[in-house]
Amino acid sequence: MRHPSGPGLWAATFWLWTGAMCLVMATPYIGIDNDARLYMVGALHFLNPDHYARDIWFLEGSQDRWSVFSPVLAQFVGLFDIDGGAKAATLFQGALFLVSAYWFSRATLRRPASLLLFLLLLGYPICYSPKGMLFVREGFVSARMVGIGFSLFGLALCLQGRTAVGALCHALALAVHPIMAVGPAAVSVLMRSGLRGQIVLSVVGCLAFGGLFDAAACG
Repeated sequence: MRHPSGPGLWAATFWLWTGAMCLVMATPYIGIDNDARLYMVGALHFLNPDHYARDIWFLEGSQDRWSVFSPVLAQFVGLFDIDGGAKAATLFQGALFLVSAYWFSRATLRRPASLLLFLLLLGYPICYSPKGMLFVREGFVSARMVGIGFSLFGLALCLQGRTAVGALCHALALAVHPIMAVGPAAVSVLMRSGLRGQIVLSVVGCLAFGGLFDAAACG
């Protein structure tokens, strides 16, 4: 049997198990709370549209127009009921993030730095909200964590030169949560472009975002 610090299946199993323990301790399950309530209502609406037809959340359209997450969550609810479906979906998103973080860290850095990055991704509270409300890892069912997981796969695969499969992972991330996935997808495009292409794409991207902010400011 190889030592856990060496290469191979035993090493991967050891570190994935260690990472899973870090993830569970750093991000405990809190039930159907926070944005999980909105995602769960979206799943229930998918299962029974007539029952929620007059709900104010769906009268003028909802975020489900931009994401396939609610139909996916609906499959978990259909199999395990509401509470069980939320737990099963949260377990799935945690496993997806765990494996994608391991793959991304291995593709980005060499040992032992890659293992440190892996454990930091699973244990350090990475906040992306100016008010400290939203985190990369969440202890409830959420499209954000699924989108980030697929994005990490996409980045890792593009770093390894497997562009086609990486593009597929980015497409899945964009289908689940476009806002969280657009940045990593843009990074992969820049990585696979030459210097001239990187300059052109960066300028176009800055102008596009500037136009969006200006349009929002003007109503």
